[in-house]
Amino acid sequence: MILNMQLKKLFSVTNICKICFRNIDFGLDDCICDKCFNELDCIYEKSKIKNVQVTCVYNYDDVFMKLLYRFKGCFDYELKDVFLSRQRFFLKLKFFDYTIVPIPSWKEDDEIRGFNHVVEIYKSLNLPIVNCLKKKEKFKQSSLNKRERKNVKDKLEIVNGSLLRDKEILIVDDVMTTGSTVKAAIDLILEYQPKKIQVLILARKCRKNKK
Repeated sequence: MILNMQLKKLFSVTNICKICFRNIDFGLDDCICDKCFNELDCIYEKSKIKNVQVTCVYNYDDVFMKLLYRFKGCFDYELKDVFLSRQRFFLKLKFFDYTIVPIPSWKEDDEIRGFNHVVEIYKSLNLPIVNCLKKKEKFKQSSLNKRERKNVKDKLEIVNGSLLRDKEILIVDDVMTTGSTVKAAIDLILEYQPKKIQVLILARKCRKNKK
């Protein structure tokens, strides 16, 4: 009798959406409600950069931009799990044997924020993470001109690159604009002879209109 009551209590737990704070009446391991999830434009767009497959989860529209700013710019740490909440299981299977290499932020920005937003988002995949890419100087890729974007590789470096040798590497980032930083990261990582490289991006500006 006591066991049945405990089980009933366990499975009657109602989660709260971490975006809008509404009750979630399903999925004990979920943290985003249907309404908030459906407002995001999931595109699963695939492309290639330097013959490396790039998978993008969301369209970078106003809804996504505001949500990312709330997490990254307003330091709403509890939002870290909402971005991949519905895709986590699939992505964990797809990249089962991969090692994550995040595109870096400027160290002082992470210190002010108290966390690295890219790392925190992708921690939910429970894959090994190697923070070997570093910025030599502070820059925002979207603010660089065409010539500067071609030289992004000179603004990055790899520390302990030997950890990447013979590994399947998953380069991850939050937003991709022109792809110059991803190209630079690919070039740097290739020097350490990984077994394979793929790229997973949270969002990019989609060319297609949402249906």
